Amino acid sequence: MAEAHISVQHAFSGGEIASIVLPATHSVYELKLRLEETTEIPAEYQTLLRPGEVVPLRDASTLFEEGLSPQSTVLFTHREPKHADLELWETCQGCRCNFGEKGIDQPHCNDLSEKLCGCKATAGNSPRMVKVRYLHRYLSNDARLLQILFERCVLAGGSDAYTAAARHLVEDPRIDANVTGCSCAYYPTLLEIALSKGHFDMCRMLIESGRLSIEVDAIRNRLQADRDDCRGDDAFLKLLQFVPDFRDPTANLNSILEVANDRDRSVCKIIKEHGLQKHPWCRKYLGGYRKAIACVVEDILWVAGEDRDSNALDPYDAPVCSGHLTRKQRTLLAGRHAKTSKRHFCASELGGKFERSQPMRRVRRAKRT
Repeated sequence: MAEAHISVQHAFSGGEIASIVLPATHSVYELKLRLEETTEIPAEYQTLLRPGEVVPLRDASTLFEEGLSPQSTVLFTHREPKHADLELWETCQGCRCNFGEKGIDQPHCNDLSEKLCGCKATAGNSPRMVKVRYLHRYLSNDARLLQILFERCVLAGGSDAYTAAARHLVEDPRIDANVTGCSCAYYPTLLEIALSKGHFDMCRMLIESGRLSIEVDAIRNRLQADRDDCRGDDAFLKLLQFVPDFRDPTANLNSILEVANDRDRSVCKIIKEHGLQKHPWCRKYLGGYRKAIACVVEDILWVAGEDRDSNALDPYDAPVCSGHLTRKQRTLLAGRHAKTSKRHFCASELGGKFERSQPMRRVRRAKRT
C-alpha cells in the first residue's frame, strides 16, 4: 500500500509542526508517537483532526481507514492532564495503589515510602520519558507527594525506563535524595536501602545525580556506636587478625578496610565494582569513610601487634598523637620514615590532630644541641 505524506499543522495558528511520511497501514497512534519527538507532548494528550471536521481521528484506526490520502493535512492540538499527580503516580509506579496515603509504616523505617502492593508492571507499560516530563510540568505544589513517589520509584527498582524516570525526578529541587527514615544518623539512607535490595542502577543514578551529601561525622558516630555496643564477639576485635605483621599504620588501615563489614563499606564496594572512584562524590565518600574508620580503630592500628605477639610496647606501636610520644619514640619514628616520605602517617588520613615525623637529619641536629 502507498505511503501517506502528512503535513501536521497547528489547529489555531496554522503553522506547520512537522511533515511525516508513514505507510498508510500504520495507525493514528503511531503517527502521534512520531509527533512526540517534535512537540514533546505524549500521544495520549494529542488530538488530531481533519480540516473542517470536529471529530478527532481514532487512535486504533489506520491512516487509510481515516481517509488520509498520499498527500494529506491534519490539524494538531493537545489537552492538559486532568489529574497530573495521580497520572504521574500511576506512570512511575505502574498502579494507583496507596495514592494519597501518607505516613504508612514501612519495614525499614517509618518515614520512607515503599511500594508493597502485589501489582506487577507490565512490559509494555514502562514509563516513557516524554510522558514523565509532561506530567511533571503540571504537578501540584504537594512536595510531600512528590518525595513519596520518588522514594517508591527508587526502592521498587525496575527496568531502565524506571531508572530514567527517577533520574528526572531527582533533579527537582523539592526532592531530598539524602532522605532517611529518621533524622537520627543510625537509620539507613535511601541509597543504602536501594543497595541492600540490589537496585544497582538506582544507586548509580543517585550517585551521579549530584544531589547526595556526605556526613563524615555521622559515619564515625555510627561506627563508634557499633563498637561501643559490641562485646567479646566484637567485629572490630576480629579485625586484629587481619593487621599485618609490620607496624605501618597506613598498611594496617588498608588491611582493615579490605575486611570491614558495615553498611558504609557496602557503599564503598559498589563504588569500586562499578568503576566510579573518579566521580567527585565517590572520591569524597571513600576518603570520608577511610577517615571515619581510622578514628574509630586508631588503637588497633598502633597496638594490635602488641596484643597479638604479647611483646613489650614497641615505639612503632605507640599512638601517633604528639602528646603520647617519648623522645626515643620520636627519633625512631623519624628515622623509619626518613627515606620513605611517601609512607608518612598523614594526619588527614586518620582524622585527628597528628604530627608528621621529622627527617632524621633534623632530629640528630637537635640532639647534638
